[in-house]
Amino acid sequence: MLLRADSAGATHTFVDHVHGAGVRFSVGFPITARVRDAIRGVDDKDWVPAVRQDGALRDGAAAAELTAAVDLSGWPAGSRLIVRREPLHPGAQQTLDDIDGARFTCFLTDQTDTDLAALDVRHRAHARVEDRIRGAKNTGARTLPCDTLARNAVWLQLVLAAQDLMTFMQALTLDGALRVAEPPTPSLPTAPRPRPHHDHRAQTHPADRTDLAVGRPPRRRVHPATSPPAARDVTPHSQPVDPLTTDHPHRGPPRR
Repeated sequence: MLLRADSAGATHTFVDHVHGAGVRFSVGFPITARVRDAIRGVDDKDWVPAVRQDGALRDGAAAAELTAAVDLSGWPAGSRLIVRREPLHPGAQQTLDDIDGARFTCFLTDQTDTDLAALDVRHRAHARVEDRIRGAKNTGARTLPCDTLARNAVWLQLVLAAQDLMTFMQALTLDGALRVAEPPTPSLPTAPRPRPHHDHRAQTHPADRTDLAVGRPPRRRVHPATSPPAARDVTPHSQPVDPLTTDHPHRGPPRR
């Protein structure tokens, strides 16, 4: 039994547990400064041509072993460090980890096979996990539509069941290149597009729209005065004014 993982599996606790259970491992390994120096020290004759999954040669790709050049004493006994070199993809930008215009990836394994190309292609086959994850997302796992955890769990089970059906159908009914190709994923119905906030259609009843916008008219309307109000006497009084004995222009003569 062989366990494969990316560089997230290159932890001492995880690898030690797998090794203690009697399972072989092949996990990605980060390219540190020591590993980068070891790559620069590999002789040209030590590079072995790399192959594809179908056994054909991979143009410009090669594999080499760095076990003797890197300290692996902290890892399980029999651990080996393998590096793969391949040219940059068209349009890819070179980064600080790239050496001499090439892209390098490393993996740690305890397999005893002496064929470096076979070890490399066997490790790279774990990339099918990424294809399955992408297929699950396209099938419906990208967005959980329900409002509770229990309902979303049911939705996820349906997504995985649909993916299992497509995978087994591919393995049972297809042959050759179609069998190893990524199975098609069903297209989900898209959500209806929301209507725009602004309606540019012609308004047939603008008065009704205005009434709705401003609300109901008030029950009592205030009409402006037709003539200016009479001038009021604002002369200051030295004595307090008694409203019952003082004439007012709108109240008439005082009561007796």
